[in-house]
Amino acid sequence: MFKLDGMDVKESARPGSRTVKSRQKSYSNGDDQDGVQVVNWNQQAFKSAEGLSKNKDFRSAAVYAEVKLAEALNKRTLEKKLNGEDDTEGNPDMYRTAFCIHLLGELVGLSGPFGKVLSTVRDEVCKAIYSEYYAAQKEDLIFEQQTFFSALEHVEAEKEELLEEKEQFRQMLEEREGEIDNIDNSIKELTKNLATERQEKAALQEKLDQVEKDLKNRTGEFKLCVDDLKQARQALIRTSDELKDMRSRNTDKSKQLQSLTQEVATLRGQLDSVSKEKNEIQIASAGSASKKELEMAKQTIEELETKITKLSGVDNIMTARSLTPRPDWKKLDPFKVEQQGIAEPPPKTDGSTKAIVGEVVTRLKRSMVNLSLAQKDMSMLRQQNRNALSFLNPDPDPAAFATRILEQLKQNDADKDKGADEKAQGEAAALPSVLGVLSELSQDSIKESKREHEVEPLGAEMVIPRFLRYTKKLTFKLLSRSETKSLITDIWSAKDEYDGLRTRSSTMMEYVFAHLLENYGNRTDMIAEEGYKLFLSVHCYAADGDVLMFKRVLYGEISEECHFDFECLMAALMQEMQSCLKGEDQSSIPKADLFATLDRFFPYMEKEAVEKLKEALAAEQEKDEIEYMLLFDTEDGNETRGQFLDTLLLQYLGDIAKYSNTLKSSLMQVKADENGFAKLADLKDVIANFDARKTEDDVYMYLARGAHLNSVEDVKFYMELGEEVEVSEFIRNLSSKLIRPSKYYVMSSQGGEKDNGDGGFGSGGSTFMTDPELA
Repeated sequence: MFKLDGMDVKESARPGSRTVKSRQKSYSNGDDQDGVQVVNWNQQAFKSAEGLSKNKDFRSAAVYAEVKLAEALNKRTLEKKLNGEDDTEGNPDMYRTAFCIHLLGELVGLSGPFGKVLSTVRDEVCKAIYSEYYAAQKEDLIFEQQTFFSALEHVEAEKEELLEEKEQFRQMLEEREGEIDNIDNSIKELTKNLATERQEKAALQEKLDQVEKDLKNRTGEFKLCVDDLKQARQALIRTSDELKDMRSRNTDKSKQLQSLTQEVATLRGQLDSVSKEKNEIQIASAGSASKKELEMAKQTIEELETKITKLSGVDNIMTARSLTPRPDWKKLDPFKVEQQGIAEPPPKTDGSTKAIVGEVVTRLKRSMVNLSLAQKDMSMLRQQNRNALSFLNPDPDPAAFATRILEQLKQNDADKDKGADEKAQGEAAALPSVLGVLSELSQDSIKESKREHEVEPLGAEMVIPRFLRYTKKLTFKLLSRSETKSLITDIWSAKDEYDGLRTRSSTMMEYVFAHLLENYGNRTDMIAEEGYKLFLSVHCYAADGDVLMFKRVLYGEISEECHFDFECLMAALMQEMQSCLKGEDQSSIPKADLFATLDRFFPYMEKEAVEKLKEALAAEQEKDEIEYMLLFDTEDGNETRGQFLDTLLLQYLGDIAKYSNTLKSSLMQVKADENGFAKLADLKDVIANFDARKTEDDVYMYLARGAHLNSVEDVKFYMELGEEVEVSEFIRNLSSKLIRPSKYYVMSSQGGEKDNGDGGFGSGGSTFMTDPELA
């Protein structure tokens, strides 16, 4: 039931109908009230009586009543047939009933003395037949008064519908109760699983805490071990130097001993010769030799014996030893004739002692020469072995090597500028001469150096890259600018294939050694010579953009992905310029349109930098119509870019270095503990606040890369656990990939899709070019 202008209205059970129960107002006259027309039974009767015979047409009232009643009943029958309504015989009809009561009202006036009785009867019949409800079709504003039997039909129909709905709700309730039982069972199972998971989580958390505690302890132990290892290496180096000195002294002593032994043998030979001559003289001149001559010979023999004894005791060589017994000269075989496999036949001599001794000395000298050559060969082999062993040690950290070279260069320049004292000058002179060559090379120009350089290498220590480990002096000429850029191009192209065959990407220092090793094999001198050529040439032509990029990648200042990212930038810029082509001319673009393209392509670049790009473009082609394809061609086939692209590359490298260094400095300021560990959440805040244009996904990918995690979900999980990472290790891992400002360049809708991330060409230029190395 609902209120409608003084009436309560409810939807009828009959489809498409509404019911009104009259409350405060009566609409017996059928007037409109706000568009709603209410028709009572009397108006229904008048509607049924329309078009029927009139009383004036009949002389007899009885005939008139019969004819009018028959016409009305017949008319209603025809209307129901036309409307397709049910007209089952014997069922009452609202309109027929209304007409009969109306006709009864007309007969009241003709009934004479029974008129009042019939009027009362009619009124009572109306009260008994008609209800206070009015019904109408749905969307119809004409409400007609209903009889009780019509209302009863509505109630029965509504009852059936309610019963059907009740059955539907019962079935639905049974289904819902089954679902509720299933949900209850699921809740119980989930509750049980949740309790189990909580227990496992608590156990894992306890294990994690223990592991973190053990990790901190192991980290401290590792640092101590690293310090011990450094001290042990230093002690090993000192011991190796001492061993070399001892071996050198031992070699000198051995040579001295050998010389003394030879002198002793010579003197013994002389003594034997003199003794033999003495015996011969005594036999030959028995009784004829004077006593004085015999005493002189005896004195000579004693002097020789004293000298032999004195020489035998030098450096206590013969201390606590017995004298060598005199050999049996008859059995003596000085040329080892009886030994098998002799290389030379015995000499043909006259058999005299002097001739035999002379031949022995000659062969001993020859043996000494062969021994000296063998020692030289052994020394060379040992040097090659030391060089080979030095190559087994891994390359140092590129950034640490760059810092070391820079500090030595500053110290060398400071000593020269200040005119240091003799001691300081001596120290400066003791520096490797390669630093002096680096000081001479101007990094502000790319003037080629054609003179020969005599370079003393940096050494063979582990802090030196393998392609520069060498100890002997080298003499060579620097590469030309075109040769340097050609070699750099070969290294870029070959390194990509080299890393594709390995699970871990190599640093540029590691690959340069592998590249030279592949070209020159085990020729350590050639590897060192070509390595120093490249090393010094890179410093000589560092004003060139491509050489500068290679140098910074070599020193670990930027990631090698900058090389490929800049290639993507050029491709995107070319595509953006192509969108400015108009008309039939598909090669030239108005200079003003290209300037507008640069403003649109680099929306966040500093205005001064964009103006420099425009000046370089105008200087390279002074015409008003720019042939844009020539901007991307190299000059003279020597891999040299034009002025515009070279300016763009230098600006790109400057922006990358500035952004990367500033980000690293911000990360170094994060709150860390005494061991240098900081929470991932704090590092996330630093990265997010550092670059407002960076999306949340990019921030999480930075965290995944720096913490060596596999995915963004892992980052979020460990952040919730309060995971801590070592800040220096985090920065080192983060720097292994490309780091540059977000949306460094943005393509328009004409040129392609906009860059929504850290990288560049269309939607495929993300900072993270491979996996979450990430992880």
